[in-house]
Amino acid sequence: MAKPIEILPDALSPSGDWYTDSWQPGALLWSVHVRRVLRDEQTPYQRLRVLETESHGRMMVLDEAVQVAESDEACYHELLVHPGLCRRGASQGPKRVLVIGGGDGGAAREALRHPGVTHVDLVDIDPAVTRAARDFFPTLWVRPDGSGPLDDDPRFHLHHEDGLTFLKGQSEPYDLIVVDSTDPVGPGEVLFSNAFYALVAEHTRPGGAAAVQGGSFWYLPEVLERATTGLAAAFGRAEPYVCWSDVYPGGLWNLVLATFGDDPAEVDRERAGALTGCRFYSAEVHPALFALGRWRRR
Repeated sequence: MAKPIEILPDALSPSGDWYTDSWQPGALLWSVHVRRVLRDEQTPYQRLRVLETESHGRMMVLDEAVQVAESDEACYHELLVHPGLCRRGASQGPKRVLVIGGGDGGAAREALRHPGVTHVDLVDIDPAVTRAARDFFPTLWVRPDGSGPLDDDPRFHLHHEDGLTFLKGQSEPYDLIVVDSTDPVGPGEVLFSNAFYALVAEHTRPGGAAAVQGGSFWYLPEVLERATTGLAAAFGRAEPYVCWSDVYPGGLWNLVLATFGDDPAEVDRERAGALTGCRFYSAEVHPALFALGRWRRR
């Protein structure tokens, strides 16, 4: 007789064979078979697990919520970063990029894919996250050409501190600020506040933009609304868009791109076409990401 499957909401099963993420508490659970637990650590900020799964490769889980998986991370990180840098209204010349959160390295990797990006600051409050990325996710913590780890790129600068504190201390503005945060709980709560969005706008140069993880219009509509309205108030314009996900609730996840007025959906085809190594982003995909339908914009 087959052994019964043990499933606990938002946790590893007692046997350690399954991990369950509660997409809708009490109503909808998502579970994945676990081959082995590679790391299980309580950091000063959160519970961190690295799981080797049967179907999704390695996954990083923070406070019992899946953050990144090898199976689909390229789609998420490409679509988080490239629309902001490849839109028609983007500033010209050398570019500075700030990634807040994103300790897995994927967003920084994609920013460095742009030849015109001369400086990338990655700010993550928890050193344990970047250690786990270095130790277990070599396809994320890597230069875009695969020639070595992120740390080997002279344009890359890593900071372990609170994102809000770091931003307040910066005197030179950025062309793109990416907020690749957890959901608005624990360390990520402050990164969804109107005060934080105002600070982001203050540190973005004219022609620049901000891109943020925005939850889901299916499962976290209040997070998407909070991010969209907060960024619109700070910048003048904020448009939600979609990326495809293998591990986030529902298979579609929402991002938000804020500008000082230009249309985020308008793409600079020459700039987008010059990118190499992308698996999901393209000049053709760019405007389609923002076509959410009238039902979402009511």
